[in-house]
Amino acid sequence: MFTISDGWLVYDGKCLGPAMGLYADSKELATLGVKHGVKHLAMPQRIDYVFVAGTRVVGCESKRPGDLVTSTHCKRLARQVRELKRQVDVAAVVLRGGLPKDAPDVLTNLVALQAIGVILIPTGPTDMDVLNALVEVVPILADESRSALVAVAATDKRKPRSLLEAVKG
Repeated sequence: MFTISDGWLVYDGKCLGPAMGLYADSKELATLGVKHGVKHLAMPQRIDYVFVAGTRVVGCESKRPGDLVTSTHCKRLARQVRELKRQVDVAAVVLRGGLPKDAPDVLTNLVALQAIGVILIPTGPTDMDVLNALVEVVPILADESRSALVAVAATDKRKPRSLLEAVKG
């Protein structure tokens, strides 16, 4: 299991590197490197990306629309998510380039994953899109942060204090 120890990301007692940064499987995010804060390695259990948010380790499985359909239908995504949930504190599926068209069973499966606590992170199709999206969600996923509640609350409109205020005009 991935853990954090004294500011370092650790897997099974082996130090992978500083807790700040994004750790990607050697076949993932190929256009990004150390200058972007991405370290490539042969990830344990073939997890696509791992990063730290607050005091929690977040593990990601990355899917493009076509891969999301095939991995859902052949039950590969279920196995990958099960392994993610065993290895990290927060399991996430990165949706690269949006959702598949005309695949209602896949969308239903994504709702089921959310019901068991899997986070869905939509991104654009490029490696840089993924990096930018992950940077944005770190404060929201940080356990000591109330950013998620604040972000949702900011979308609420001011509620009228009386019935008269609720009447338009």
